[in-house]
Amino acid sequence: MMKLIVPTDFTVKSLQAVRAAMQAFPDEQLQIVLLHIMRISNDPMDLLMLPRERKYLSLFTEAYRNEVEKIRQQSNGQIDSIYTDFLYLGIQRVFNDYVQRHNVDALLLAEGLEWQLPTEYSIHPEKVFVKSTVPVLRPSLPTATIKTMPQLEEKDQQASRYAVAFG
Repeated sequence: MMKLIVPTDFTVKSLQAVRAAMQAFPDEQLQIVLLHIMRISNDPMDLLMLPRERKYLSLFTEAYRNEVEKIRQQSNGQIDSIYTDFLYLGIQRVFNDYVQRHNVDALLLAEGLEWQLPTEYSIHPEKVFVKSTVPVLRPSLPTATIKTMPQLEEKDQQASRYAVAFG
């Protein structure tokens, strides 16, 4: 069993990193923490309003939740658990303690994935991961192949003929 932290910006695209983890470790059962890291505010009013997670629950779109569930179902048991968590970070030691407390084996930053910062307090994961006490893995994103069905090719040819005939 391998426990990985995979950063998320709550986009469906960011979940490609989970598929990269599955592809990188096909014979491992995985526990995956989808983590969003945010800097803690220095504003006293923000600090009084903790926990602020309610404010950020809107980041969990239906498309994001559905994709997480789809990945879990399609994993054929490779994913033992997958959940999303927030971490409010003031200093690097907080992240390192989080990693240690959760018995994380590795951090995953998929190559070629561009991260969005959905809030003003969001932190780019690489800034924190590279200073971590556990290995940072950088698998490539899975590549998809698109196969054209013969019927689609035939319809394209028919459409071209009609365009020429009526063009």
